[in-house]
Amino acid sequence: MKAPRKLRPVPAVLALLVACNNPPTGELPSDLVVVQAPPSAGAPGWVLVDTLKVRLVDPAGNPRPGVALTWVVTKGQGSVAEISATTDADGMSAALWTLGARSGLNELRVGTLDDAFVTFQTVGEAFRVERLASGWDIGCGIVAGATWCWGRGFWANTPPVSDRDIFGWVGSSPGLVDATRGFIDLAVGLSSVCGLDDQGEMWCASQNAQQMAPVSGLPSIRRFVGAGFSHPDQYCGLAVSDSTAWCWQTGGAFAQVPGSPAFADLWMGDDYAGRSVTACGLRADSTAACWGPGLLGDGSTGSSDTPVSVSGGHRFVELAVGMRFACGRTAAGAVWCWGKHDPRRGAGIVPSDILNPALATTGALRIGAGLWWAQMMSAGPMVRWVGAGYTAVSRPTGLSQLPVVGFASNDLSCVQLVDGQVYCLGEMFDLSSVPREDNYVPVQPVRRFAQ
Repeated sequence: MKAPRKLRPVPAVLALLVACNNPPTGELPSDLVVVQAPPSAGAPGWVLVDTLKVRLVDPAGNPRPGVALTWVVTKGQGSVAEISATTDADGMSAALWTLGARSGLNELRVGTLDDAFVTFQTVGEAFRVERLASGWDIGCGIVAGATWCWGRGFWANTPPVSDRDIFGWVGSSPGLVDATRGFIDLAVGLSSVCGLDDQGEMWCASQNAQQMAPVSGLPSIRRFVGAGFSHPDQYCGLAVSDSTAWCWQTGGAFAQVPGSPAFADLWMGDDYAGRSVTACGLRADSTAACWGPGLLGDGSTGSSDTPVSVSGGHRFVELAVGMRFACGRTAAGAVWCWGKHDPRRGAGIVPSDILNPALATTGALRIGAGLWWAQMMSAGPMVRWVGAGYTAVSRPTGLSQLPVVGFASNDLSCVQLVDGQVYCLGEMFDLSSVPREDNYVPVQPVRRFAQ
């Protein structure tokens, strides 16, 4: 009897890829050819972004259509969803692989009745960061002083076309921006990232200038934030010397905020139209002051280039700033909001704007804000509402039972788990027409494709 023959492993980022053939009597021998292999790593408990694809061919390399294949998970306790269990006219078969919930080795075997098979391996591992920042289209994190970014607004991560097979995602896996500066803090704009080194010097990179470069002329900065949807990208920070606020644009001018008091902390909101953004800070006594294009919580409708005190004398421990609205959280968990009741364009008739802080809800542990939405973490599920008015309540999905500890720089586009894992809203990755603004998905681990 003719001895079984073995195929050489197909070059790919796999710990193991084996194909064997043992033709039964009366049947032509078959070879399984790998068309699309998995990446070397994926998020535990989640489907891989690459669709697995194989082609069944005869010894002459011709496709074998209409042959049933079996897809079986053999390690890792994940699952497989067959897209085409029977080979098509080109001999193709495909499946989606969801990894097991625990980190570690995952293995899957696809084969035929005549014993042609391929075994895939990948590792379930999470992407973890020490510091996290996010905006509408981009997220970034610090890992051991290095800055990594992801999302459809990130310029340096051009994934294979296969990334779009399932979700229409781009940039779902982080790409390295800089590993030389030893950054201790970071913030993002619409398509830029800035990092703060341990000397208080600010460095920024963007789509137009992709290498981190110093922001010349700024004083030493100890804390800073970015506006995730403004254009040009805008940032504000606090000077080490006196805690006054300074603001700058990527590749543009910088200036001290006129009349800035000493701030203990700082938050910054998005601006859909690209005008001057709204920013708010907490003083040492925990009262808030804001500046920007109006509805600043001081009872007026006018804008102000200088910080004005938020009415009511509330003592806040945290702020969240969106587009022309803001909220503050007290130590007791009360959330007070002011500004536009519903800032969404084309939202129709909405109640009157809220000129002075109004109690929105209680029981908050953390708060965050995006362009239109405010959101809070509590002892129960996360709750989201539109603008300064506590209406149109919804509950984001994808984070059930996960130990979330905070929003990214108080922008709700990404959240961080207690172990450093990062989950972001699907809209950060999605180019399709399917709304994903309420669904959090894990940032995929760094992908290492074969060269």
